[in-house]
Amino acid sequence: MPADSQEKIISIYPPNPATTMYHSAFSQADPARLEDAWKSAICAGNTAFAENQFAAALDSYRHAFSFASRLIRRRRGCRSLGIPFVPIYLISCSNLGNTFAETRRLREAESWFLRALHFASIEYEPGSGGSDLRMAILNYCDFCDRTDREPGDSVMQAAIRTALGEGAGLPVFSQAGG
Repeated sequence: MPADSQEKIISIYPPNPATTMYHSAFSQADPARLEDAWKSAICAGNTAFAENQFAAALDSYRHAFSFASRLIRRRRGCRSLGIPFVPIYLISCSNLGNTFAETRRLREAESWFLRALHFASIEYEPGSGGSDLRMAILNYCDFCDRTDREPGDSVMQAAIRTALGEGAGLPVFSQAGG
């Protein structure tokens, strides 16, 4: 590919200024600054998604996921500041999953929903009410419903068993005729 063709591709998809400025500045940031960067990236992604600019939405949501991942590595700081790192991570995964679903990249979409489900299952604390786990389960079930998929992954089954063990009030899935 000639160099000028590559430049045209780059100019078609310019960097997202709402998230690019955070990339290097927040690599070692404290949790509060990471949360603010995450919020900005999510807002930029939501705006792009609402305008059907899915490439820009994916870019912003990937940045948001990067910030969410950094927050996970700073759990202690997040807890002391009251930063809800689990919902932040789940929202990041869900937004990526929904954007991939919107562009019919269903395998990638499903992997993001399952990543959220797996993380919520790991972070689940008995006695907590399980709202994060419920959110992940319901988001995955919604994705399966919208795309005519069966929620049969082993991660999904384990998450439902974990939640139902708590008596979290989740819907029980049964096969027709059974």
